[in-house]
Amino acid sequence: MALLPYLWWTTIFTILTTLWQDIYHWSVISVALRMIPIGALAFAASFSGPLSRKISPKYVLLFAQGLLVIATILLALADSPDKYWKMVLPAFVIGSAGAMLTYTHTNIAIFRTSPSSMAGTIGAIFNGALQLGSAVGIAAVSSIETSVEEKNGDPKGYAGRAAAFWFLLGIIGVEIISLLVFYRVEAEHMSPNKTQVAADEEKGKVEVEDEKARVETSEGDSPVTESPLEDSDDFKKVNVQEGDHEIREEFIG
Repeated sequence: MALLPYLWWTTIFTILTTLWQDIYHWSVISVALRMIPIGALAFAASFSGPLSRKISPKYVLLFAQGLLVIATILLALADSPDKYWKMVLPAFVIGSAGAMLTYTHTNIAIFRTSPSSMAGTIGAIFNGALQLGSAVGIAAVSSIETSVEEKNGDPKGYAGRAAAFWFLLGIIGVEIISLLVFYRVEAEHMSPNKTQVAADEEKGKVEVEDEKARVETSEGDSPVTESPLEDSDDFKKVNVQEGDHEIREEFIG
């Protein structure tokens, strides 16, 4: 799941900015203004973290993937400038929200089931996967776009860009299948922190019981021994002195 969010955003920016400026000849300011909904919806969706307390991240992620599917299909069909308002803008709103939900709740799902001792390593892997998805994915998307345009002989057409979006849709489909197959909701209820606490408590109980058993065994089986003081030289000297005193008293008497 970490491979997808940055890939989706990067594909949108790369394909549409060049299309709008080089083919449609829109100004840079106009292009920037039309991209604002992407950031606005991503910012709003970033506050969805508390949803994971009531709904499993698996179902939030499935919903997010559904949004990405709809948005990507709309973008694949938006082949003319006049389709911005009725197709591209809704795709930005829906898709950017879906990408941010994917980013946020993938993060939550990973750390919910990860040992606290491995949090730093897992966070690094997660961020590396985000960058890897955007780097490798945009290379594949650009290659597909260029190949289709060369095959059709129309670099100014929309066929290559549509093919890139259909490829992106295929990646989303693979993500949905992997989410359904490999994400187990019951694993969330056995988080490493709770499991470790339970194991520590059980270990403590066993140690206490073993200590009680050892003490009871030592009290029941150990022989009665004389005090170590009785074997000392000081104790013997005292006894000798007391004996001499008794003998002197008897002799005088």
